[in-house]
Amino acid sequence: MRFNPRTYTEEMFRPMGRGLPKAGQVRCVAAKAVLLSCVLAGVAGFSRVADAAGPTNDFCSGAVVIPPAGPFPYFTVPRDIEEATNTVGEPIAACQEFIARSIWYSFTPSANAAYTITTCTDAGTATTVADTVLALYRSSGGCAGVFTSEECNDDFCGFQSSITRQLFADTTYYIVVWQYYDPLDPPLEAGLVQLAVTRFVRPPNDTCATAVQLAMGMPQIGSTLGAQDDYQLPATNACFSGVGQVESIAAGRDVVYSFKAPRDGEYSVRVYGYTGQSNLVLYVAGSCPSNGTPATVMDCLGAANRSSRSTAEEVVCVALASNQVVFIFVDDHSLTLGSTFRLEVNPCYREHEPNNSPDVSGPFGCGIQGAVISSDIDFFFLGSPPAGARAFVILDGEAANSTDFDLRITTDTDTLEYDESDNDFAFGSFAPNVAGTPLPGGPVYARVDFRGTASSEPYHLYAIVQPPASAAALESEPNGTIDNPNDSAINYFRGTLAEPSPSADVDVFRFIADEGDLLFVSVDGDPLRDLTPIDTRLELLDGTGNVLIAVDNNNAASTGDTGAGNLSAPTPSSPADALVYRVQDEGLYHVRVSISPGTTGSAGAGDYLLSISRNCYALPATLHSIMRATNGAVTVLMRGTPGALYHLEYSADLKTWTPYPSVPANAAGAIQFQDPGAADAPQRFYRAVSP
Repeated sequence: MRFNPRTYTEEMFRPMGRGLPKAGQVRCVAAKAVLLSCVLAGVAGFSRVADAAGPTNDFCSGAVVIPPAGPFPYFTVPRDIEEATNTVGEPIAACQEFIARSIWYSFTPSANAAYTITTCTDAGTATTVADTVLALYRSSGGCAGVFTSEECNDDFCGFQSSITRQLFADTTYYIVVWQYYDPLDPPLEAGLVQLAVTRFVRPPNDTCATAVQLAMGMPQIGSTLGAQDDYQLPATNACFSGVGQVESIAAGRDVVYSFKAPRDGEYSVRVYGYTGQSNLVLYVAGSCPSNGTPATVMDCLGAANRSSRSTAEEVVCVALASNQVVFIFVDDHSLTLGSTFRLEVNPCYREHEPNNSPDVSGPFGCGIQGAVISSDIDFFFLGSPPAGARAFVILDGEAANSTDFDLRITTDTDTLEYDESDNDFAFGSFAPNVAGTPLPGGPVYARVDFRGTASSEPYHLYAIVQPPASAAALESEPNGTIDNPNDSAINYFRGTLAEPSPSADVDVFRFIADEGDLLFVSVDGDPLRDLTPIDTRLELLDGTGNVLIAVDNNNAASTGDTGAGNLSAPTPSSPADALVYRVQDEGLYHVRVSISPGTTGSAGAGDYLLSISRNCYALPATLHSIMRATNGAVTVLMRGTPGALYHLEYSADLKTWTPYPSVPANAAGAIQFQDPGAADAPQRFYRAVSP
């Protein structure tokens, strides 16, 4: 909490209606010259001179009883704390001394579990008190004390409070809620307090004996809430290899997954969507020790702990043999609350060095993985699309030790567009994305580097080259809800968020996605490149309208300065929003485009260009012909989206597929692949897929 640097006087307490403390009852300690901490008879806050009876749970003896078995989530009856008091002898909040108006609850859970006790409105409570403080106690003598503090929380969700903790069956806990006050500010308005109590049962995959089996390329939703600390890593090990790693024994709550490699190769394991209140640790092991309290995992194959406030971690490119089974541990650096998360295992497809200039650029693949080591520069070839085509690219840096990457779309000599921090938090708030970059015709590249001379890894790059904006489907009104959306076979749209500013217009688009699809959705806020940018908000919805993910970076600036003749120019630039999402269930999905809340002026209404792609291609390729030359070499002709990238995969048995490098469809949509190795093969099967 921040205090106003004013001179302290007695009069500041009078308007609060609590009266001045009597002589000998108050102890005041100066803090940083102008601040005074005052505690009355060992109790935080001041006794209130009450003119009316307080709420029935104003004292411990009247504590509201929370039912031992719920049902959970359990919501207490909202209580008005206007007449609540702080009384001599009540326990002090360990996390905040400036408190008033306390009310009491008691809870004797019927089962050992992790419980969340919260006043947060985003948990569904009706709390209207602007700023609460929450503490949990045990007592050896009931309301007579002595009270032992278990945990105290001040600001968890804004200025509201929340505690998540392992509680034991048949043990009585006392919960006290206060209103925070600043003794140097005007009196606070009171209001309602309501608690929400949630019980988290022990996850079914809390140990290796019940590990959940993962399928490659399929997202798995999981949680460490309610889990135990069953496994830890040795204090010193070489498992945390790579840039930005911090060794950890992983002493927090953990859950376990298993994965069986379908073939020889390298695989990456990624957890994302973890709460920022925890320090996620992720590791992969060749075997699992017998259960302990906790057991030490000795044969770690790879681990990740690159950020102290992790929302994502990734174990990069672990080499596995065909049919090898490994165990994946989602853990925490210390015994914190735990979190829900999403987990994926995918084949490792990473950049090849050297690729620090256009002439040695590497092939692009959807989600290709990279690292920037000591001023490194990475170039990726995006093909040679026709003039007027548009590039949409996002760099996901969420799992990196630092997200401050830079991105440019270039030719061999010129910067076509630059971005440094257009991402939302979910993809690294200092990481970049560009949308709708107009291309001049000929070879184009995505150029990645890192601000300064530091190193960072890993990042993932997603890109699609769409046709000229004139080929995009024009949105048609009304299309503001999932009941009247627009759709198009190409999932590429031009639209306008209508004036007046800020626009109340909302545009919704629908499409079909399959299980395991990688969705890349990107919106260009200045498609005409005429310095008339808008500040968009982009949301992905499921078939019934539930928001799966939303991004809104609040950038609404365009620069028109040329980047000609310079591959490291910081211009031109335009605003963009983008997201990437792995589909768990096949079916209908929606994208919603609107103006960012709070936007004013010219950025609050105008044109946009929207790209929705599955697996980084616009349309599936279709077979045109297969021709064999006299020397046995095979030429495969297919058709797809002009300018989009595809690659050919071949197989001898329809089980194991080997890719050739990516090639773009030409201006007519034709894709031509050469397979010289077919001359020595008794049979060959082909398919064209996104990189």
